[in-house]
Amino acid sequence: MSSSISNNSSITEMEKNKHQFAQLRSYLRATSLKVGLLVNFSRPTLGARRVVN
Repeated sequence: MSSSISNNSSITEMEKNKHQFAQLRSYLRATSLKVGLLVNFSRPTLGARRVVN
């Protein structure tokens, strides 16, 4: 699992399994941030999903 906070406004989570969505939502709630980005590098094409708290 790899996470980073950018400019105190969003969290980026690198997806490795199906539980990462729930983990990102937990991070957003815990930090009171509004936006997270779930990125999946395991596909042939880059997959990204914006998550809003």
